[in-house]
Amino acid sequence: MLKSGGLFVTVIDLYLENLPSHQWIETLKVPVHLLGIPDYRTMFEQAGFVDVRDERLYDPAPVPENYSGGSFKTRNDLLQYKANGSLMLSGEVRK
Repeated sequence: MLKSGGLFVTVIDLYLENLPSHQWIETLKVPVHLLGIPDYRTMFEQAGFVDVRDERLYDPAPVPENYSGGSFKTRNDLLQYKANGSLMLSGEVRK
């Protein structure tokens, strides 16, 4: 619950525009709704948030040349994921 004028912020890594993150769907073993940025913005607005914003957050940490998997199948997948960034959405509760 947010009070009038409150701000809600969330960060999403698995979203439509970030293609390398799609490989996680198979390993999550839970239902996933793969949504795009416009879908998330619409959901925020339909929930009554105003001044909805989307931004990207980027991890500047270097990727080792010898990356051998983990969260991503290949080093290139991780590089592409980092280039896309995490999606940060925010919206305010009407005053």
